[in-house]
Amino acid sequence: MSAQLDLIEVKRVKALRRDLLHWFKEGRRHLPWRSVGASNFELICVEVLLQQTSAARVASIYRKFFTKYPNWESIDSAPIEKLTDEVSKLGLQNRRIERLKALAKLAVRCSGTFPVERKELEACSGIGQYLASAIRLFQHQIPEALIDLNFVRLLDRYLGYMCNSDYRYDERLQTASNLLINGGDAVATNWAVFDFASGICRAQDPKCGMCPASSRCRYSARVGGIVLD
Repeated sequence: MSAQLDLIEVKRVKALRRDLLHWFKEGRRHLPWRSVGASNFELICVEVLLQQTSAARVASIYRKFFTKYPNWESIDSAPIEKLTDEVSKLGLQNRRIERLKALAKLAVRCSGTFPVERKELEACSGIGQYLASAIRLFQHQIPEALIDLNFVRLLDRYLGYMCNSDYRYDERLQTASNLLINGGDAVATNWAVFDFASGICRAQDPKCGMCPASSRCRYSARVGGIVLD
């Protein structure tokens, strides 16, 4: 059973969503997979490519990669060594290829439509909590939070949580994340979190003075010696 947030926390999370989406209008990064024509195939693949590397690196191979591999069938049939060469610039090639191949095999078996239920997805090879959320978000249009370390850092600072070491099982954080994503454009809100965490709420030297939510942020208040209600 998911943890409950109190009324003040709910209001603060909803206010953060408004701030992030307003900031995103001008502060967003213009990445190739965010174009109107990007398919759910590309969006799901990109989530694998983005793992433990920068968006700039993925952007540098994006056009070439998806020109050569325009669908799941092409990835499924591609020789492993060819795929490895294409993603070598990103690092962790073996892990990426393993996950791409597992997704492609499942997609081909399911005629391009992944299972919708989370338990069924997470039972499949190569699909954990994050990729299951990405599939549900991009293919099935289900509002899902794409929770990674950047997402955790932003909410952890803002709400003043002390997140468990494994955030996948932190019920309070999961509840706050899902509340943040629901009630608006789920895809845009996820991207706003990523961009904001990358450019403003950075792991090192966060730019609290440029944060539109700083007046309600527990981290900013602590750094500034301010006590929030």
